[in-house]
Amino acid sequence: MPPRNTRKKFKRRLKSKSITVKLTGQQMLSLKNYCKLHETTPNKVIKARISPFTSARYRYLSEDRFVSPNQLDLFG
Repeated sequence: MPPRNTRKKFKRRLKSKSITVKLTGQQMLSLKNYCKLHETTPNKVIKARISPFTSARYRYLSEDRFVSPNQLDLFG
């Protein structure tokens, strides 16, 4: 018989923040219908949609996304 692992496993508690989103009646009805059709919850749908923007690559703003003050405004 292999020896037992006597070390205790600790679960890390994730720190989470709350966010409030206001939806119209039609938007809420659409969200509920979508969730019922795909057998999921509204929270999972919202998290799945914003996950690309909350990943590690978007944590810091890159300076190449902004226009420098010396750049010419040719099309504006």
